[in-house]
Amino acid sequence: HVNCHKTDMERTLEPHAQRLLDSLKKVFKEYYESGECPKTIFEINKKDTFGVDRWIIRISQVFMLASLTYLKFTAGLTYYLETQGALGIRPMMWDIGGFDLPVVFVVSAVLNIYITTRNWGSLLRGILSTISTIKRNTKQMLLFTALTENRRLETWDAQNWDDFSELLSKAESYEEVVKAEVDPKDTGLDEFKWCFQELLKKEMEENSDDPDENNNNVKGVAGDPGGGDRRKPPLLDLTRREDLTAWWSLRRYIQVDFVDESTVMDYCAALCMLLLLAFAASGFMDWLVHRDALAPGLLLSCMLCLAMTKIMSDIFQACIKINGLMERDCRVLIDAEEDVQFMERTSSAVNEAHHKKEDVLALLRTIQKKVELFDEKQTIFGVTITSQLRNGWIFTMGALVMQTLWEGIKPVLENMKLEALEGMLANVTSNPSSFGQFVSGLGEHMHIRQSQ
Repeated sequence: HVNCHKTDMERTLEPHAQRLLDSLKKVFKEYYESGECPKTIFEINKKDTFGVDRWIIRISQVFMLASLTYLKFTAGLTYYLETQGALGIRPMMWDIGGFDLPVVFVVSAVLNIYITTRNWGSLLRGILSTISTIKRNTKQMLLFTALTENRRLETWDAQNWDDFSELLSKAESYEEVVKAEVDPKDTGLDEFKWCFQELLKKEMEENSDDPDENNNNVKGVAGDPGGGDRRKPPLLDLTRREDLTAWWSLRRYIQVDFVDESTVMDYCAALCMLLLLAFAASGFMDWLVHRDALAPGLLLSCMLCLAMTKIMSDIFQACIKINGLMERDCRVLIDAEEDVQFMERTSSAVNEAHHKKEDVLALLRTIQKKVELFDEKQTIFGVTITSQLRNGWIFTMGALVMQTLWEGIKPVLENMKLEALEGMLANVTSNPSSFGQFVSGLGEHMHIRQSQ
């Protein structure tokens, strides 16, 4: 369904927007790979490979395998035997390594552990692959943002500059462009702007039937927002109606192109948040039951919470970056509107084209309102993901952890003699190596408290 909409949008692209899109796809092939939309999250696994994130999957799978095996063959086995005995059923036993184990229980336990561990790994691979596709979309959005002359690249943060530099260095014709005997300073542009412009210009000239097409776009009077050969091809000048129409056409196509990844990302963000809450609740319940910091169930819950926290952090970071770039388009439109307002009227021809200037201003304001009101951004439970939302989430998680730790330490401190506590703290401050004794002392008091 999404691919059909992409095809329809590509057919209706403005000619210049189509040429720009084709050039971007050829110059930056790595970030414009096309393919069918995945039907389920498990099909996403085939789309991307990753390095460091693979360790998150492997470690959490191994930890889950060990913890589930221990829990199944201790508490699970005891409960199974008690249940069968209460029903008067004598299960068929199987001698495994000198231990008599119920055959049905062993088979079901092994299958359960295998399926759970395998599906957990598949789920994480799908989520991490989705994050990588969103990061690829962020690169595409960064390239689109750099297409206009009205952009203010000096307002980019350091991360955007690093990403843009990486994009340029991976372009196929990058080496040819940088070896050209041209000083970017002579063009009035910085190195990044000049390199990006030359890469697109070279690709458009090589694939154009008319080599002079890109250098002779719309003739007119300099300073006229409705015409003029003021812009340096192939970048878009949003003070010109033709370029503004091409920019808006290309942006609408990009939004449709992002729909499949954006939808899956919203699903993954909500799923990870729910899983994080479920694992935290499970760990809290295990603590209430056992009151043991080394209980296998509590350790498994903590490990899964750590994995989900890392993934949620990556999700927030990827979504904040792409949402920030989409919001930047409003600033680009405002900058273009400012350029039109301050445009000098230096000739009678420009004065006669005043109505064209008003048309451009009206179109800029209409597009700006539409971007502000109807842009599809990355959300979680319907709330747009921003840096404020991420900071609030971090603060909440930190407060929850601190409260949990305090609830565990509070009973120990209440029943500990003040003199003993002062003595242990003095020991730690004077001799850092005695920190282990301090922890063991707290453990002894906690054990006494639990036995009471």
